[in-house]
Amino acid sequence: MTLPALAVVYLLLSLVSFGGPGAMVSTAQRQIVVNLQWMSATQFSSIYGLAAAAPGPNIIFFVGLAYVVEGWAGVAVAVLCFVVPLGVMAALVDWAGDRFHRPWVARLRRGLHPVVIGLGVFGAYVAAEGLDRRGLALAAVGTVVLIRTKINPAFVVGALAIVGAFLLGGS
Repeated sequence: MTLPALAVVYLLLSLVSFGGPGAMVSTAQRQIVVNLQWMSATQFSSIYGLAAAAPGPNIIFFVGLAYVVEGWAGVAVAVLCFVVPLGVMAALVDWAGDRFHRPWVARLRRGLHPVVIGLGVFGAYVAAEGLDRRGLALAAVGTVVLIRTKINPAFVVGALAIVGAFLLGGS
C-alpha cells in the first residue's frame, strides 16, 4: 500500500526539483515526516546527515529515505520515479539551452539561481529540526570552519563526525 504513495511522492519531488536533490529536503520532509508520518524528524535528519557525509551524489539521501520506508522495493521506486524523470528533464533543459541561444534562456537560468539557494537554505533548516542544541552547535562549527578556512570539506566532515559520535552518542 505504501509503494504507490511513495511513487507519487517521489514523482512529484522530481518534477519540482530545481537545484538538485539537496534543494528538495524541505519538501521531502514535509511529505514523508509531517503529512504521511512514515518516519520521525530525528530519523529523517539522521538519514540526511549520513547521506551528506557519504561520498557520492546527493541522491543517496532520497534512496536512503525510500529504503527506510519500503526496503529494496522502495529503492527501486525512488530510482524510477525520482532519478529517471530528473535525468530526462536535465537532458531536455541542456538540449534546449544549446539549441535555442535566446536571451530568455540565460535570464531564466539567472533567475533560478537565487531560488535554488533559498531552497537549499530552507532544506538545511528543515533537516536541522531533528537536532538538539549539541547537534546544532556542531553544525554551526562546521559551517563556520567551512566558510572561514580553506580546509577540504571531507576533512571537516570526518572530524566533526568523530566529534559528533562522542558528543551526541545515540543508540
